[in-house]
Amino acid sequence: MESQKVLQNLRVSVLAIASLAFIVTPVELWLTGHYENALQWIPFILCGMGLVAIGTVYFHPARWSVWGLRLVMVVVGVGGVWGMVLHLLNNFDFELEIRPNATATDVILDALRGANPLLAPAILVFGAMLALLFTYAHPVFMPRLNHPSTGD
Repeated sequence: MESQKVLQNLRVSVLAIASLAFIVTPVELWLTGHYENALQWIPFILCGMGLVAIGTVYFHPARWSVWGLRLVMVVVGVGGVWGMVLHLLNNFDFELEIRPNATATDVILDALRGANPLLAPAILVFGAMLALLFTYAHPVFMPRLNHPSTGD
Protein backbone atom coordinates (compact mmCIF):
# COMPACT_ATOMS: atom_id res chain seq x y z
CA MET A 1 0.00 0.00 0.00
CA GLU A 2 1.42 3.35 -0.93
CA SER A 3 2.40 5.70 1.90
CA GLN A 4 -0.16 8.38 1.01
CA LYS A 5 -2.96 5.83 1.28
CA VAL A 6 -1.67 4.65 4.66
CA LEU A 7 -1.46 8.24 5.86
CA GLN A 8 -5.02 8.92 4.66
CA ASN A 9 -6.30 5.81 6.47
CA LEU A 10 -4.58 6.92 9.68
CA ARG A 11 -5.97 10.42 9.25
CA VAL A 12 -9.54 9.13 8.89
CA SER A 13 -9.08 6.75 11.83
CA VAL A 14 -7.98 9.61 14.07
CA LEU A 15 -11.00 11.63 12.94
CA ALA A 16 -13.30 8.67 13.68
CA ILE A 17 -11.92 8.36 17.22
CA ALA A 18 -12.40 12.10 17.76
CA SER A 19 -15.99 11.70 16.54
CA LEU A 20 -16.58 8.93 19.05
CA ALA A 21 -15.44 11.23 21.86
CA PHE A 22 -18.05 13.79 20.78
CA ILE A 23 -20.77 11.13 20.44
CA VAL A 24 -20.31 9.25 23.72
CA THR A 25 -19.75 12.34 25.87
CA PRO A 26 -23.30 13.72 25.52
CA VAL A 27 -24.69 10.23 26.16
CA GLU A 28 -22.69 10.00 29.39
CA LEU A 29 -23.69 13.53 30.39
CA TRP A 30 -27.35 12.75 29.78
CA LEU A 31 -27.18 9.51 31.78
CA THR A 32 -25.61 11.33 34.73
CA GLY A 33 -28.18 14.15 34.70
CA HIS A 34 -25.71 16.82 33.60
CA TYR A 35 -28.43 19.12 32.27
CA GLU A 36 -29.92 20.82 35.32
CA ASN A 37 -28.80 24.37 34.50
CA ALA A 38 -27.70 26.33 31.46
CA LEU A 39 -23.98 26.00 32.25
CA GLN A 40 -24.28 22.22 32.17
CA TRP A 41 -25.51 22.35 28.57
CA ILE A 42 -22.20 23.83 27.33
CA PRO A 43 -20.50 20.43 26.77
CA PHE A 44 -23.52 19.27 24.75
CA ILE A 45 -23.13 22.34 22.53
CA LEU A 46 -19.37 21.86 22.23
CA CYS A 47 -19.82 18.22 21.22
CA GLY A 48 -22.39 19.24 18.62
CA MET A 49 -20.04 21.87 17.24
CA GLY A 50 -17.27 19.28 17.11
CA LEU A 51 -19.40 16.78 15.21
CA VAL A 52 -20.58 19.39 12.71
CA ALA A 53 -17.00 20.53 12.07
CA ILE A 54 -15.79 16.93 11.69
CA GLY A 55 -18.63 16.06 9.32
CA THR A 56 -17.97 19.17 7.26
CA VAL A 57 -14.26 18.48 6.83
CA TYR A 58 -14.89 14.81 6.10
CA PHE A 59 -17.49 15.41 3.40
CA HIS A 60 -16.03 18.68 2.07
CA PRO A 61 -12.25 18.54 2.47
CA ALA A 62 -11.03 22.01 1.57
CA ARG A 63 -8.84 24.67 3.12
CA TRP A 64 -11.84 26.51 4.59
CA SER A 65 -13.24 23.36 6.22
CA VAL A 66 -9.88 22.32 7.68
CA TRP A 67 -9.37 25.84 9.07
CA GLY A 68 -12.93 25.74 10.39
CA LEU A 69 -12.24 22.43 12.10
CA ARG A 70 -9.11 23.87 13.68
CA LEU A 71 -11.00 26.89 14.97
CA VAL A 72 -13.85 24.81 16.39
CA MET A 73 -11.42 22.40 18.04
CA VAL A 74 -9.62 25.26 19.76
CA VAL A 75 -12.98 26.42 21.13
CA VAL A 76 -13.86 22.86 22.20
CA GLY A 77 -10.46 22.36 23.82
CA VAL A 78 -10.69 25.64 25.73
CA GLY A 79 -14.21 24.65 26.77
CA GLY A 80 -12.87 21.36 28.11
CA VAL A 81 -10.16 23.12 30.13
CA TRP A 82 -12.75 25.60 31.42
CA GLY A 83 -14.94 22.65 32.47
CA MET A 84 -12.05 21.19 34.43
CA VAL A 85 -11.54 24.53 36.19
CA LEU A 86 -15.25 24.79 36.99
CA HIS A 87 -15.33 21.27 38.39
CA LEU A 88 -12.34 22.01 40.60
CA LEU A 89 -13.78 25.34 41.80
CA ASN A 90 -17.16 23.76 42.58
CA ASN A 91 -15.49 20.97 44.54
CA PHE A 92 -13.34 23.51 46.36
CA ASP A 93 -16.35 25.67 47.27
CA PHE A 94 -18.23 22.62 48.51
CA GLU A 95 -15.33 21.52 50.71
CA LEU A 96 -15.05 25.00 52.20
CA GLU A 97 -18.82 25.06 52.77
CA ILE A 98 -18.88 21.83 54.75
CA ARG A 99 -15.66 22.75 56.60
CA PRO A 100 -15.89 26.54 57.01
CA ASN A 101 -12.88 26.80 59.34
CA ALA A 102 -10.56 24.89 57.01
CA THR A 103 -7.86 26.63 55.04
CA ALA A 104 -7.45 26.32 51.29
CA THR A 105 -4.51 23.97 51.72
CA ASP A 106 -6.60 21.76 54.01
CA VAL A 107 -9.26 21.14 51.37
CA ILE A 108 -7.32 21.15 48.10
CA LEU A 109 -6.77 17.38 48.02
CA ASP A 110 -10.44 16.73 48.78
CA ALA A 111 -11.39 19.22 46.07
CA LEU A 112 -9.29 17.31 43.57
CA ARG A 113 -11.17 14.11 44.51
CA GLY A 114 -14.57 15.80 44.83
CA ALA A 115 -18.01 14.93 43.53
CA ASN A 116 -17.47 16.82 40.27
CA PRO A 117 -14.95 14.65 38.42
CA LEU A 118 -11.97 16.85 37.67
CA LEU A 119 -10.84 15.04 34.53
CA ALA A 120 -14.25 14.32 32.97
CA PRO A 121 -14.23 17.50 30.85
CA ALA A 122 -10.79 16.48 29.58
CA ILE A 123 -12.53 14.17 27.07
CA LEU A 124 -13.36 17.33 25.13
CA VAL A 125 -9.69 18.31 25.15
CA PHE A 126 -8.74 14.79 24.04
CA GLY A 127 -11.26 14.80 21.18
CA ALA A 128 -10.14 18.26 20.08
CA MET A 129 -6.49 17.21 20.10
CA LEU A 130 -7.27 14.18 17.96
CA ALA A 131 -9.21 16.27 15.46
CA LEU A 132 -6.35 18.78 15.35
CA LEU A 133 -3.96 15.89 14.70
CA PHE A 134 -6.09 15.03 11.67
CA THR A 135 -5.28 18.48 10.23
CA TYR A 136 -1.50 18.15 10.61
CA ALA A 137 0.10 18.41 7.15
CA HIS A 138 -3.33 17.93 5.60
CA PRO A 139 -3.23 17.42 1.81
CA VAL A 140 -5.31 20.55 1.13
CA PHE A 141 -2.31 22.59 2.30
CA MET A 142 0.25 20.74 0.19
CA PRO A 143 1.26 22.28 -3.13
CA ARG A 144 0.46 20.24 -6.20
CA LEU A 145 3.53 19.29 -8.17
CA ASN A 146 3.43 18.75 -11.90
CA HIS A 147 5.03 15.44 -12.69
CA PRO A 148 5.64 14.81 -16.41
CA SER A 149 5.46 11.05 -15.89
CA THR A 150 1.96 11.16 -14.41
CA GLY A 151 0.47 13.91 -16.54
CA ASP A 152 -0.48 16.02 -13.50
